[in-house]
Amino acid sequence: MPPPDEHLSDEHLVDRWRQHNDQSAIAELAERYLERFYATARAMTLRCTQAEDVAQETMLKIVRSIGSFDSRKSFRTWSYTILLNTVRSHQRRSSIRSQRTDASVDVGQIAIHQHTLETQLVENETRQKIQQELANLSDKQRTAIVLTLMDGLAAAAVAEMENCSVDAIYQRVAEARKTLRNAPSLKQFWQDDR
Repeated sequence: MPPPDEHLSDEHLVDRWRQHNDQSAIAELAERYLERFYATARAMTLRCTQAEDVAQETMLKIVRSIGSFDSRKSFRTWSYTILLNTVRSHQRRSSIRSQRTDASVDVGQIAIHQHTLETQLVENETRQKIQQELANLSDKQRTAIVLTLMDGLAAAAVAEMENCSVDAIYQRVAEARKTLRNAPSLKQFWQDDR
């Protein structure tokens, strides 16, 4: 069996895994998704330690339930559905809603270069402001904005995961953006973007 190729689709890797028990295929999928799952879980739960647990648990659930994956559908959408369900399960179990402002949390894929101590302090303050405002969004708004804007998923894929219409996702993103735009601590980031 040839080693996994970065150019193979997720679905092709799943087929290799299921048909040939190709461990390199699952390793390639884990490499592609584990960091994404962590970043998304971190943005959704706003807690570093929970995000690690959620990302790993999601990969385990994918491995265990690969037989139920319909290869005519998108692996990415299917796997993110598992991720969202895992995030929600962790939230219910740990009742983190009252503890959402962990100051050490990064907002995931916001790439900021750190050159000087002064710059680093400003950037840390910015991250804190963004996390605090994300925590103020409803779960539905946060899910919509994180998955569409931060993870780059299509609104249709998010709608499928959330069992709602695409218009509902667009509405949630619009409401989240409006809330974030009106947040006093983030005003400086939305200059002339109305």
